[in-house]
Amino acid sequence: MKNSRHRTPYAISAESKSYIAEVRTAYKRGNLTLYLGAGVSKGNGLPTWNELVLAMYFTAMEGDWKYRWRPYPNYLFAIAEWQLRHRPEPPEVTAQKVRQYYQNPGEFLQDLHATLYAGGNFYGSAEALRNANPLLKSVSDLCRQSQVNGPGIQRVVTYNYDDLLEIATRGSRCKFVSIWKSSDPSSDDERPIFHVHGFIPVHGTTSEPDDIVFTEAQYHSAANDPYSWSNLCQIQSMSSSVGLTVGLSLTDSNMRRLLTALKTTPLRKRIFALLEKPEWPEPRGAELDEIHEKARQYLDKFERSGVKTAGGRNDQMLEIVKAVNQHEQASQTRMLENLGVTPIWYDGHEKVPPILDSIRRA
Repeated sequence: MKNSRHRTPYAISAESKSYIAEVRTAYKRGNLTLYLGAGVSKGNGLPTWNELVLAMYFTAMEGDWKYRWRPYPNYLFAIAEWQLRHRPEPPEVTAQKVRQYYQNPGEFLQDLHATLYAGGNFYGSAEALRNANPLLKSVSDLCRQSQVNGPGIQRVVTYNYDDLLEIATRGSRCKFVSIWKSSDPSSDDERPIFHVHGFIPVHGTTSEPDDIVFTEAQYHSAANDPYSWSNLCQIQSMSSSVGLTVGLSLTDSNMRRLLTALKTTPLRKRIFALLEKPEWPEPRGAELDEIHEKARQYLDKFERSGVKTAGGRNDQMLEIVKAVNQHEQASQTRMLENLGVTPIWYDGHEKVPPILDSIRRA
């Protein structure tokens, strides 16, 4: 977890400003695709993927304890956050356990819907939904200002189950419609929102339970099928328009695989990623003492080892961390460029809505 207490102010670089200008040009030409992750819905009370999996794990087992303790959703998510900090098991393993608990697919879908929307309070009004979440508002404004045969968003690819963006874009010049299976918008004034991992709206028709990518096995099955609907949808998007990722960490292995595969083809369009500037946490006080003590324990196990003097010990250890921090952004940039992705770094999530607004207004 990042130590935000010691984060230094970070202004958008001239290089990043030039990238934003390229995104703006694509938007003006009506040739921009948005790729959205869980960060876009988080501000409306929806869980991250890891939180959702753990909360579903608790829900799946509630038959053993729900009659003794009332399972308030706020406690489920608070416990989930704590578990994420202390539990070594990968979420994909936990997700497989969750799915095995449910013999009835309909019950699984019902509980997944209830857990996904347990913390949201703004679904009655599109305006209230937007105003409660600055990031969703800025994303939806990009969509709402899109014009038929003019500037705007060409399509949206979302890795989220929810339909908050669809609600937030009601009344748009172009109608944004949910697509979660092999079909296309029915008219020229419609823009697709592709739900490539499945669709669970607040109200209305959902994906079939087996079509919701929840377990690791389902994920690999879809990823390894070159003709799967979700893969073809992403390939078409990546090869037809400039892309911008928002609220997406780019850790999705299938997306990275597709990006790598398309990088060497002449079809590939440029993809920009809005990402928080990487920064390692700096240890303080007792943490530095703990590191020193651990170093003493390693003293006899490593050649050329020694013990730093008490006077400058802490400052020297901090300098090592700071040196790594100075190189981290460059290292991350090179890694993303190997995927064919150009990062636009920002410092603090509150910086993202103004960046998106500048794309639309200029």
